[in-house]
Amino acid sequence: MTALSSYRDTRRMGDDVYPVILDLLVADNVHLFKGAIVGLAGGYAAPAGSACSKVVGIAESEVDNTQPGHALGAKRVRVRQGTFKVANSAAADALGIADIGNLCYAADDQTAAKTAGANLPVAGTVIGVDPDGVWVQMNLDGRS
Repeated sequence: MTALSSYRDTRRMGDDVYPVILDLLVADNVHLFKGAIVGLAGGYAAPAGSACSKVVGIAESEVDNTQPGHALGAKRVRVRQGTFKVANSAAADALGIADIGNLCYAADDQTAAKTAGANLPVAGTVIGVDPDGVWVQMNLDGRS
């Protein structure tokens, strides 16, 4: 491609830097529950955890791509980016008040952890810590 030499109507996706809602193809043989932390595995939506390269947000609906005839990308899921309360990890990997502003990691599709452990993807930035969970800002870029 060559550089522009006149006006171009460049399309925009959403009103924010990133669209708030993503419509993603689902990985093969996975079951995403509504409210699950969603990661990307090879560019396809999958339950967050060590098999994912990054976290993108929270599933807005349940999608079961494990039924007979399942295939890579055969289903889609809507994923919302933003700040969400998820479960806190336990023991040494539990997040505390001192972790506010730090990155945290997705231990599974509902739990945030302090360390990357066994190759866990970044879940996002810790925004707050309550007795019943952790508030995490989740975006496609893997940061706040």
